[in-house]
Amino acid sequence: MLRDRPGLVLLVLAYLALMFIAGLMRPVHSTGLYTLDATWHPEFPMGAHTFSAVGVTHADATAQGATVVYITQRGNTSIDPVLVLNGTTGGLLGSWGRHAVGAVDTGPGAALWGAHGITVESCSYPCVPGEEIGWHRWVRVFIEDFTLNTVTAFSAMGKYLFTIGTPGVAGNGTSPLQFGSVSDAALETGRHGIEPGLPGTQGAVWKASWVASLYTADGDGGSANRVAKVLIRAREGWDQIHTDWVTPAIFNNPHSIALHNRSGLLVVADREHFQLRLLNMSNGADLGAWAACGLGLGEQGKPFAVRTLQLGHRELLFVAIMDNPQDGKHQRITLVDISQLTAAEGGSSPCRVLQRLELDPAKYSGPHLLGVDTRNGDLYVVLVADSPQSTVLRYKCVDC
Repeated sequence: MLRDRPGLVLLVLAYLALMFIAGLMRPVHSTGLYTLDATWHPEFPMGAHTFSAVGVTHADATAQGATVVYITQRGNTSIDPVLVLNGTTGGLLGSWGRHAVGAVDTGPGAALWGAHGITVESCSYPCVPGEEIGWHRWVRVFIEDFTLNTVTAFSAMGKYLFTIGTPGVAGNGTSPLQFGSVSDAALETGRHGIEPGLPGTQGAVWKASWVASLYTADGDGGSANRVAKVLIRAREGWDQIHTDWVTPAIFNNPHSIALHNRSGLLVVADREHFQLRLLNMSNGADLGAWAACGLGLGEQGKPFAVRTLQLGHRELLFVAIMDNPQDGKHQRITLVDISQLTAAEGGSSPCRVLQRLELDPAKYSGPHLLGVDTRNGDLYVVLVADSPQSTVLRYKCVDC
């Protein structure tokens, strides 16, 4: 009997206490929060490959609106660079972009589209003027084009709207704005208010306008290695572009960027520095590396993509990780609880890994960029390398 052996009782209690503490300290809590959606079968055009980026919107202003998924493909210039899919069936709804997206020759009879990143804005106002009707008036699609060195805005149906950057010129200028190799962007949709005059307007006060904020990651190669904030003012049927701030070249291939509205912070995937970095959204101030999450960056892969989700009680960060150059190792998407992220604590903010979604290198190439459906939490993962398979996976949230 244990009561007759007090030494053994103490030993058992000590062991149980150690196991309890170890459980609390374990960095990964495999909650099974996300699971691969086996019903998702995207119907890409025959010959499309080297998929690069994905963005999601909905075909009306209600929660029941059909999901529309935008995907860029870079590998076949005989096919449009932007593919539009039905998020319910995976069926192809259309394609566009060949007349406004750059292409680069890669060899005899070979070329690649420059549509590296995509950012879809579900506008808080009718942001597409002119003949667009219905839900189309409320959606803009931005293509981060690292061939033309531009961010180009389109309507939901592919109508050209405007260009940010200096087409065909790679650089780090700010007036006019130049991109070195822009790769991704995050967007805060338009807010309504009275706007002060831009520099040179002698302090004139604008009429009521909508102002969207676009945060660009520049980028994937190139020499800029910075983040820029661009204001897009919509006034009386036209848009005016203004560079609000630009960081110094403190990054090494800032491949992806995401915003976290509650904290007012940007999360940057600083790929070749093997880290996540935090910036203040309002002024671009660098808050340093965010190393508290235990992501194992460096020896266990580099951060390629970041996206955030605030839905119900969840505040999540998704980080796509793989080696660069790609070798099939360390391919995963890590889900992080960022409910304690604050501007005051910055890079010291607590965070917790909830789940790791591993990608089998025998079946899939590594994760490149990500997209999130902010209505239901669906996570879209773009696999870029053609071997063993370039495609777009979808993961469903089972508790969102």
